[in-house]
Amino acid sequence: MIRVRLSSPLHRYVEGNAVVDVACNSLVECLEALESRFPELAAQLRGSEGTLRPSVQLYLNGESLRYRPSMDAPLRDGDELVIMMPIAGGSTACRRPLTAES
Repeated sequence: MIRVRLSSPLHRYVEGNAVVDVACNSLVECLEALESRFPELAAQLRGSEGTLRPSVQLYLNGESLRYRPSMDAPLRDGDELVIMMPIAGGSTACRRPLTAES
């Protein structure tokens, strides 16, 4: 069983869970199983062409998978996959210029 930890912006797409256990043998199988179990998650992880969005960050046992040549990395029982999505945003409407009185 692979333990998958998801960053907080993804919790709502996996029934509010921060951690999901998945039975799989490879990274590809793990992502496919997650997307099958939680269809709304797929739209967050993949772009229109079906590839992972550049903003999706994957870590296997603490090691970034960003520059790994293959997404078919084998997984072993007890491995931990972390899926992170950056949080961006904010509003310029509430910003005000700094003054000497600020």
